[in-house]
Amino acid sequence: MEDLISLSEHNAARKKHWDANQEELPEKNGIACPKCGYEMLDVDPIEVVESKGYPMKWTRCPNCGLRRKRIL
Repeated sequence: MEDLISLSEHNAARKKHWDANQEELPEKNGIACPKCGYEMLDVDPIEVVESKGYPMKWTRCPNCGLRRKRIL
């Protein structure tokens, strides 16, 4: 078991990873807002939510604020 890392070491490494990727948020997704036509943004490109059995992401419009889920 000498090859194992501690939970604190794991969490510190994951925090560093997530903090380094924050610049990528939010991310344009090429989908037009159904309300105003602006390009929608994925709220968190990494986070995946499950709804009705399909993997989905939250997306929002930077112009009008509409927020919806999209299937991946």
